[in-house]
Amino acid sequence: MSTYQVIELTIVGLSIVFSVLALTALMISLIKKVDEGWVKEEKIEKAQLAEKEPTRDATTVVIIAAAVAAIVGKRKHSIRKIKLLRRNKNTWSLAGRQNIMGSHGLNKSGGK
Repeated sequence: MSTYQVIELTIVGLSIVFSVLALTALMISLIKKVDEGWVKEEKIEKAQLAEKEPTRDATTVVIIAAAVAAIVGKRKHSIRKIKLLRRNKNTWSLAGRQNIMGSHGLNKSGGK
């Protein structure tokens, strides 16, 4: 192989490598733009859902009643009030709420 052929082969090889790198960079930038569009759409959808007022229709009440019945079993129980709790970003209030809920343990033996 002559020196001219070696230089030509090196140039062709480097050209191919840099072309593939350029195509890869282009694909990554296109994927990033598409992903940014999807993130914007998701934010808009979340904002629309947050603005929507939650409802307590009959189906929701039935589902909650069934869940309570499944937990307490055959013991007599009644649901007095169903109250929607807004998501609170305060970690301390969430920890306190979990502590209070955990203190109301229900034993599975059926006794009081």
